[in-house]
Amino acid sequence: TSGAGILSWEYPQTFVTNVAPAGTTLGNLQRVVVSSPGETFLLPATPVKDWQVAISVGNFSNTIVNPNGGKIMGISDSMKLDVINSTTYFYYVDNSYGWRVSCT
Repeated sequence: TSGAGILSWEYPQTFVTNVAPAGTTLGNLQRVVVSSPGETFLLPATPVKDWQVAISVGNFSNTIVNPNGGKIMGISDSMKLDVINSTTYFYYVDNSYGWRVSCT
């Protein structure tokens, strides 16, 4: 807000969508379409508050997301995406919490 009760915002850049090879370290506003089961992707190693990435998977449920030294939902472990034909969004909060997750 402006301090006078006026709310404003900026729209982020459009997600950059691509099919990336397994082991790719994602960048801010990158959206990856996973083409094969069993692939692993890394979240950015030095994210800044409000960074976002998205990972879309097909008809498989074993894509791994590595927090790359950070945390996902406050936990330092990797995360398995086990919802077929879905997109999982990762929003960076801070060093203590790490990445917040939303799935569609």
